[in-house]
Amino acid sequence: MQIAETNLAFRKTPARRSKTHFLVLHHADASRCTVYDVHQWHLNKGWAGCGYHFFVSKDGRVYRGRPIDTVGAHCPGHNASSIGICCEGNYEQEHMPPAQWRALLELVAYLKRIYPGVRVAGHRDLYPTACPGRYFPLEEIKAGRGPAGTAGTSGASGQDGVRIQVGGREFEGTLVNGQVFGPVRAICEALGRQVSWNEAGRVVMVK
Repeated sequence: MQIAETNLAFRKTPARRSKTHFLVLHHADASRCTVYDVHQWHLNKGWAGCGYHFFVSKDGRVYRGRPIDTVGAHCPGHNASSIGICCEGNYEQEHMPPAQWRALLELVAYLKRIYPGVRVAGHRDLYPTACPGRYFPLEEIKAGRGPAGTAGTSGASGQDGVRIQVGGREFEGTLVNGQVFGPVRAICEALGRQVSWNEAGRVVMVK
């Protein structure tokens, strides 16, 4: 998963998040904007900075907002237990380009591997708002479906519904280009191994 680092300057360091129950999908409510625009809008509101953890542009690029393991500022009542993903565009008025749709699917699949059991929700599922917009492909993203005529989850040859059986336990996996991806921590722990995460180096360590 290619994620562009933005090195946004936050007014203060966001608090650490101890749980992750939802991936909350948003639109920017602006047809053309960048993650830097969103960051400045949120600074102008007096916030620490960009309230979303990820930003997906219309051309299919994924940018980092605030650090993945911090509390967000995007969905009142759920900021401490969710990851916020914002998509460039106003999906009350326009339809999502295929490149952005595929990139969002890939990002969701990537995050599901890091946080097994996490649920995908639209902003409007958790808070009284129209976001992410009537034309946002919310149900398709939840189901892992890509734009018409393309593959599903991950925007490549990705498929959910793969079962990984380890020591009598079963885990969900995702098939991408002939490789199966699954929840590393859960699988390793089922094998009696210890897993740790090095945030600085972004390395999973198995002992």
